[in-house]
Parts: sequence; C-alpha cells; structure tokens
Amino acid sequence: MKITYWSDYACPYCYIGETYLKQAIEHMGIGDQVEVEMKAFELDPDASKEYTGATVDRFAKKYGLSIQGAQAKIDGISKMGQDAGLDFRYAETRYTNTFDAHRLTKLAQKKDQALADRLSERLYKAYFSEGLELSGLTQNSKSREIRRNSNILEITGIVQNNREMSIWD
Repeated sequence: MKITYWSDYACPYCYIGETYLKQAIEHMGIGDQVEVEMKAFELDPDASKEYTGATVDRFAKKYGLSIQGAQAKIDGISKMGQDAGLDFRYAETRYTNTFDAHRLTKLAQKKDQALADRLSERLYKAYFSEGLELSGLTQNSKSREIRRNSNILEITGIVQNNREMSIWD
C-alpha cells in the first residue's frame, strides 16, 4: 500500500498527523507493507525569509483573536502534539518561509527515501521542538545550527556533496 500526503514543515497538524500515522503503521505491524510518501505543500509561500515576530502575535492577527485567545489555541495545539508523544513547543516556533526546507527534502528523496524520512523528522523537530528557523537553509546561521547541533550531518552528508544544490555552504 502507498500513502501519499502533502505537508508543510510549519504546519502543526501535519507533524502531529504524520506522527500518528507512523505510530498506527508500527502498531499494526505493517511497516514492510506500507510506503509513505510526503509531498511538499507550502502553506504560506509568501512567508518572510526572516523571522518577524512571536507566534502568538501572528496567530492573533491571522485569526482575529485576542492575545489570550491566540495563546489558548496555541497551547491546545501544543497539547495535541505532546499527546502524540512529541516535544512540541508551538509557542516557541520561529515562523519563516519553508521553501528551502522542501527543496532540501526533495533532493534527499531523489537520493534515498530513508534519508529523506530522517531529514523530514529532523526538520520538524528543529522547528517545533527547538525553535529554529527553516528559511535560508543555504546561508542562515541559525539553520546551520540544525546541522551542527543535531546529528543532521549524518542526514545531510549525502546531500551536502551534491552539486545540484549547494545546501549548507
């Protein structure tokens, strides 16, 4: 069976849903019978490549909520992630454009699906657990921290030497 889904690294429901999907596949013992394929979907292709402010402020503005209402929604989403077993800190995310993260994932998918799966998990964790920005993966020093501090060298080692894209330079 092949399951194809579209996801964005800045989408909390995508990360939570993917986590539950993987847990269900493992629980059912059908991992060797299921191929899971992620396709890129940018929720906000016009998102800034630079961090522009706190998640609670962005949420309040986007959804017309008070700061308290926005914080309550964010806390509820974080609880959903935590209930899925994730270290989920939605309030601490640093919202930026995700195009480079998707581009890197696509390159990894061309090389090795297992590599792409590890990279995808690492990027979600960087964003939702560690508060790192995902834009500017080609030059952003905070994004380089993802590589330096989190065993992403293992993941990006294959990608790093590819001449099609100079990620991590």
